[in-house]
Amino acid sequence: MDAIYSDKTFAASEKDLRFRQARSADPKLSALGQEQVRNLSQHPALEDIFGSDVNVEILSSPLTRAIETAHPIQKIFPRSPIRLMPSLVEGGGLYQTSFDGTNTGMPGRNRAEFQNEFPHITLDLSMISDEGWWDASVGKEQEGGVDCAFWQRVERVAAWMREYCPPPQTRHVFVVGHGALFDRLISELLGVGRTAVAFTHVNTGVTHIEMHEGLSRVHCINSPPATRTSNGTASVL
Repeated sequence: MDAIYSDKTFAASEKDLRFRQARSADPKLSALGQEQVRNLSQHPALEDIFGSDVNVEILSSPLTRAIETAHPIQKIFPRSPIRLMPSLVEGGGLYQTSFDGTNTGMPGRNRAEFQNEFPHITLDLSMISDEGWWDASVGKEQEGGVDCAFWQRVERVAAWMREYCPPPQTRHVFVVGHGALFDRLISELLGVGRTAVAFTHVNTGVTHIEMHEGLSRVHCINSPPATRTSNGTASVL
């Protein structure tokens, strides 16, 4: 199984350092993020896959900016719905921070709300409940320390990835997520430990890992996107 782990959303969402207080719990892509997503088909690490007629799976965080990022991939592979996986949410989960610094957990959209919000996108909502996709009682998920709740969730995701058997004839699995998530997920998949190495993803950076019978073959890590030059050619950022 080829697993394409690509963080296409984190840096160019509407979040910003100045909005740490009264932050948007689930922002859309910013104008820059929308432009980066439009150029996704020219990504140098993905052009061979995008140019092939193969079966793929598309797994995505349920956050809005991740779904908006996964949509162009689905348009290239229209037979593949976007399966929303709550375990792929960014570190901290889904929560709202008030001006006094209080974090309040939020349940997120339920199935009907996803269908109403994204009628133009084919979503697999089998992992979304009628109550929402996040346990609001958690509040903000603990992110600090090597044994925190975030690390434990990533460990479960990595274990699932190693054991997962895609449907027959499926050649590639796209996983659309977030920067801190991929930092930890790549560490877990490659077995490099939780404190020795940190992996950074630029916006629309792609990591391509091929997993087969316990072996993880790294094709690229954080491959940068392409951008259009004045003469219309694609270059690497």
